[in-house]
Amino acid sequence: MRLRFGSLVRAGSNIALALAMLASMALPARADCAENPPGSGVLVCDADHAGIVDGTGYDKVVIEDGVTVDGNIDVATDTTVRVRGKVTSDGTFGPYAIYGEARSSVENEGAIEVTAGGTAIQLTGENIRVVNHQGATISATGSGGALGVVFSGSSGTLDNAGEITVAGDRAVGFSVVGEGHVVENRGLIAASGEEASALTLAGLGSELSNYGVISATGDESYALFVTGNGVSVNNASRGHIFAEGEGAHAMSLAGTGNRLSNEGRIEARGESVIAANTAGSELTVTNLAGGVITATGEYSAGVAFSAALSEMVNAGTIEAAGVSARGVAVSGAGNSIDNQHGGSIFASGEAASAMVLGGENVTVVNAGAIRSEGGQSFGIIAVDGPGGHTIENTATASVRAQGYTSVGIYLGGTGTKVTNSGLVSAEGEAAAAINVSGSGHVIENLPGGGSLPRPRKPSPLTV
Repeated sequence: MRLRFGSLVRAGSNIALALAMLASMALPARADCAENPPGSGVLVCDADHAGIVDGTGYDKVVIEDGVTVDGNIDVATDTTVRVRGKVTSDGTFGPYAIYGEARSSVENEGAIEVTAGGTAIQLTGENIRVVNHQGATISATGSGGALGVVFSGSSGTLDNAGEITVAGDRAVGFSVVGEGHVVENRGLIAASGEEASALTLAGLGSELSNYGVISATGDESYALFVTGNGVSVNNASRGHIFAEGEGAHAMSLAGTGNRLSNEGRIEARGESVIAANTAGSELTVTNLAGGVITATGEYSAGVAFSAALSEMVNAGTIEAAGVSARGVAVSGAGNSIDNQHGGSIFASGEAASAMVLGGENVTVVNAGAIRSEGGQSFGIIAVDGPGGHTIENTATASVRAQGYTSVGIYLGGTGTKVTNSGLVSAEGEAAAAINVSGSGHVIENLPGGGSLPRPRKPSPLTV
């Protein structure tokens, strides 16, 4: 029998087709994300994926190194999401890149980023956790409130050694709502944009320890904003909390019973900025030896102490520079300021004041240095308050002013008492160590106490 060449070609084609069909049956098309190994409870994405990754029912979801998920990762309770590659979201598949519920966690070793004003990570419920490793990034951009990481619930933990950055008006790098959260920052948390905030803590009994950088750039921006009750903030020696922009705040501490301990640097730059602002009641601010709180700009303030029944202890440096700058500005009622030996409160600029006492019944004990420099500047100016204030300048202390018509201690309003065992001085044309107006003031210059030049009214005196 003879076989024609055409028949051979058709036969070969049929055989090749059959082999291809058998191969496709033996090796089904691989999914981008699949349980691996089967039955392990681990969903692994080892190829690029677009859309939603549903991690419901899995113990762990892993995005492998070099893999990009363009969409969302959605998990329920008791699930860990580990990102070695990249997760991106532009809002097409939802407002967040990763969403988890109670006892869920995210470990990021790669990059998580959202645009169009979305949220990079949102976790709700109890015992939630985010670990952002060194070299890893979490970012969110867009107008209308882009969010980096959001906790809503209780007993959450954030451990950041990488970078969390957001950009856009009203953007927030890390937002914490609820109670009992613990935040440790050894990396960077940064926000840029008008009214943007790097980190906000709201709720009950949360704790922040900062060993890295928390920063905000933009008008009316906040690097750190704390509300709620019983919140503790510790800025360690290498910690830096920074804000820049008109009306910006490096940090604001509000609520009841909240505490700040600073051994690092808290800094604000711009017109009307405040480095550390307080509001509420029963607050404690401690600036330890080596700690620096500083503000630079017209009408700036190092510490604006507007809380009530609260306490500030300074063993470090508090300073402000600019026209009408204030080192420490106190309002509210029943507050106490303890400037310890070695502590320094300083303001420089035209009409600057190292310390301004407003409100009523404020108690100041100075064992360190309070100093102003600039024309028409004040070391301490006490005004307002029908109940008056109490100022004790101890044997190791000094209150100084330098500049034309400068005043060491100025007493306005009514009923303030000054007890001096240290030095009160002013230097410059028409300068005065102590200047008094109003009524009911008492100045007592104890043995060892001195003033240069002499007060404009005799000491001791009652006026």
